[in-house]
Amino acid sequence: MARAQPGQRDRRSDRVGAPARLPAPRWPPDRGQRLRGHAARARIASIFGWLEREVRDGGFSPGGGLGLSELALITALDWMTFRDIYKASAHPALVAVRAAHEGRSSLKATLPPA
Repeated sequence: MARAQPGQRDRRSDRVGAPARLPAPRWPPDRGQRLRGHAARARIASIFGWLEREVRDGGFSPGGGLGLSELALITALDWMTFRDIYKASAHPALVAVRAAHEGRSSLKATLPPA
């Protein structure tokens, strides 16, 4: 979209020739706090319980390889552990998926700081 020329009104702004203002962030900075409530923990437990029932042969991908599903699970588990939001140890099959792939150099290189 072209910028307004000097003296022309920009429809995206209330000032003449000014750039558009960015929208307010969707999530407040304390978004991790929202995941610590009782309802949120119950929802996380329900989701992880379902995922645990879906794990076959140490993962979701055929042959136990590292696919997008395993990567999404591992990053979610690591993030929740790092932020101390949920104890993944309640789901041993999911922890086993993480343990099966924790030796990969690509996962080691991207771990959050301890």
